[in-house]
This record gives sequence, structure tokens and C-alpha cells, in this order.
Amino acid sequence: MTDLLALQKDFLKRHIKPGGIAVDFTMGNGHDTLWLSKTVGAAGKVYAFDVQKKAISSTRRLLEANGAPQNYTLIYDSHSECDSYIHERINAGVFNLGYLPGSDKKITTMCETTHAAVSSAINLLAPDGILLIAVYPGHAEGTAEGDMLAGIPHNQFAHITVFLYGRKQVNRMKRILSVQDISCIGKCSLTVALPVISAMGVECAVIPTAVLSTHTAFDGFTFRDLTSDIKPITVHWKKEGFTFDAIYTGYLGSFEQLRLVSDIIDQFPSKVCIDPVMGDNGKLYPGFTPEFAFEMAKLCGRADVILPNMTEASYMLGTEYIASGYDGDYVLGVLEGLCGLGAKSAVLTGVDYGDGRVGVVCLEK
Repeated sequence: MTDLLALQKDFLKRHIKPGGIAVDFTMGNGHDTLWLSKTVGAAGKVYAFDVQKKAISSTRRLLEANGAPQNYTLIYDSHSECDSYIHERINAGVFNLGYLPGSDKKITTMCETTHAAVSSAINLLAPDGILLIAVYPGHAEGTAEGDMLAGIPHNQFAHITVFLYGRKQVNRMKRILSVQDISCIGKCSLTVALPVISAMGVECAVIPTAVLSTHTAFDGFTFRDLTSDIKPITVHWKKEGFTFDAIYTGYLGSFEQLRLVSDIIDQFPSKVCIDPVMGDNGKLYPGFTPEFAFEMAKLCGRADVILPNMTEASYMLGTEYIASGYDGDYVLGVLEGLCGLGAKSAVLTGVDYGDGRVGVVCLEK
């Protein structure tokens, strides 16, 4: 059986060096504080928080009895106030949520203050810093904390590992499903989406809709349709119980793929972002028709965010394409039309007011 305490320390050792800065956000009886103190050494710093005086005194006795370096600051205050005491980047932070062992079990960490503390801790993290959070969902407040932590945002540099004792899942890395083609050469589609999303610290699951030798700007590109593979992939995922935090779609090459993506949205409820890749510079890409654009508009109506360019917007709305020289009121009208399809937010790309610049304009309902 895996020793989870040893596993936690192994995670921390990868990020803490002598002279580093660490925080015990839930001091308790001081065992994590002691370990952190000895790990960062005399040249390092350790901050420790607790709202019970008993925890402060127990920790101080433990540190003194075990010859800990004089590198610690014990703080009698809520961990949610950590940014009032810490004004430097930290290399590691430890949360051991729940109640103080051997004390009143009615006094426990609370979801609201834990959320504030974790959010502040993320902002304090140094590049390559780590937060280690142990959650015990065996009691009501622990269950709430576990559910809250599953959705809390974190920046792309944050390494966050959550141990959910009593549950199978211990890793809360976000997972996005990207559904689009892969061009073997060309800076587009999955060739770009997969590394960019991964670099943001988010797992990128993929469903390739087609494989192209190059993107469609090249003459003579090869194309292999993968429509028949999409449903078996999702059936397997559903059987395994996989879930996604968001679904992001790009190039969809057929009416059948539009239908299959609509089914995926039903099967895996999550945030939906649709890039209705169909054309540019006033023309549809080869293989697309105005009828396809209207069906794409229906799919966009199911999205939280859509990302059309001016060409794609004009085809989905059935309006005349104007290349440039329009004003802000015109662009606002296009955005309102796009949100009128049903999307919660529209991000319009390729906006050209005729002043030599091309940009992006957004509207959130």
C-alpha cells in the first residue's frame, strides 16, 4: 500500500530547496511545520497558521524539543489572512484540512476560509512552486471543501496536488477536450491546441476529426476523414467515467460531425467553446457551403463562448461580408447577432476598422 504521507513529502522535496520559503497553512500539532523547518534549513523561512492557541503552543514545544532551526513564524490567525503576513513568493504550501487531532472535532477548517486561503496561496506561489492539499470528505465540511477545490482556478505556473482521502481521485488537474482536425504541417488545429493547452497546466484530451497532410492553404493536401472513430471513442470514455471541465471545438468537416459534437455536449456536460472554422477573407474553405454555415450557427447556439472571424460570422448570420472600414456600431451589431444565436459570449476575430490594425472584439451577455 502506498504511504500517502511519504508520497506528499516526496512531492514537496521536488520543489523545496535549502533556503526556500514554505508555509504550513494548517499548523495543527506542528508535524508539517517541523518537517518544513528542517527541510528549508536555517537559511530558509517557514510561516505557520492556526486559529487555536493550543495548536500554537503544541507546535512551539515540538519545534523546540526537536531542535528545529529558528526559521519559523507561528501565526495565531486564519490562513485566509495569509497575504497580510507573507509578502514574498513561496516555494511550497501545505494544507491539512479538517480538525486538530486530539481536539474538539466541531472546530474544523471551513470551506469559505479555505477557498480564500487557497486562492491567496496560489497568488503567492513562486514559479515551479507547489501546493499540497489534504482533504478529508468523511464529514460535511470536508465534502464541501473537496467539491470547492475541484473547481478553484489556478494559474499556469501552479503545481497543485489534492489528496482526497476516501476517494479514488487525487489529482485535480483541469481537463479540456479538443475536437478538431490535425494538420501534419501548419500552425493550426490540434497541432497548436495540444501543446498550448498543455503548457497552461491543463490536460488536453483530443478527438481528431480528420488528418490532413497540411492545412488547406496548400494545394494538393491529403485528407483522411475520422468521423467513424468519434462515437466509439466517446462510448469508451463514457464507460470509463471520464469527465471534462470544458469542450473546445475547431474544424468540423461535415454535417455528421456537427451532429456528433452536439451529442458530445449532451454526454459530457461542461463549459463549451466553439471556433466555427469555415472560412476567411469573405470565402468559405473548400468543401463548405452556406447550408453548412447555418447548421454550424445552430451548434454555436449551444456554446458558452464562440470564436468566429468576420467571414464566419457573416455566413452564420446570413449577412453581407464587409472586409474593413466599418465602425464600432457595426461590429456591436454583429456581436449581438452572434449572441442571439444562443451563445453566452462572442469573440469576433479579424476586426479591421480600416486604420491598418486588425483586432478582436468581445461581447458577453
